[in-house]
Amino acid sequence: MDRKYQRVGLGVGAFHNPPRAKYSEETRNLIKLLMEESKLTMLQRKTIQEAVDKGESLPSSIERTKKSKDKIEDNRVKLPSAWRRRSQDTIISSGAYEREQYRRTAPLPNMEKQKRHLACMMAYGKDMPETPHGPKILHKKRREPQIPENVDFLSDLVQGIRERMDFLHDMENLGMEKKYRPIIQQEIAQKIRLIESLDKQTSEELRKEIYESKYEKLSPKPFPLGELEEN
Repeated sequence: MDRKYQRVGLGVGAFHNPPRAKYSEETRNLIKLLMEESKLTMLQRKTIQEAVDKGESLPSSIERTKKSKDKIEDNRVKLPSAWRRRSQDTIISSGAYEREQYRRTAPLPNMEKQKRHLACMMAYGKDMPETPHGPKILHKKRREPQIPENVDFLSDLVQGIRERMDFLHDMENLGMEKKYRPIIQQEIAQKIRLIESLDKQTSEELRKEIYESKYEKLSPKPFPLGELEEN
């Protein structure tokens, strides 16, 4: 009995070569749209289109173009073929000896504040607030008495000394000499020193007059006028 067998092409339907698929028109349009959106090159589009026409599966990856390969190779660091010592001029020209200029970014510390902080930590174990200070009081320089050039000023000084001598004599009569004697002697001594800077002869006459006066001889203790006594 004769049997009729359908002839199968060589390699078709085998285990390692399954039958080819047929892509529908919708699938073809979708693949075409995706290729346009992906901005593939003409070579990449041609490879995908051939796979669709033959009914083969789409390629999982597309080979890179020659230009992309060249770019990757250019980015690689080219090492010298043989290592050798560089000359000093080559090293200097490369900038290996140049130092970066230091630039301060933080402000300078307050040394007085740090000293105070350290003193407080050693004394109290913690940082203490600063003591408020009022405005600084500037002490004025003591002014020396100005000596006027007027001649009447000298006579006023002499008159002032004689008035104080008379006042002390009156206090002696009233029994109040001890109360006013130190003050009057200091004032008289000050005026005599001022007269001596103006007219030395007049100051010598006043010294003699004071020495001959009664209250100067009876002074129990040396007062500022004691230096006016003649030896």
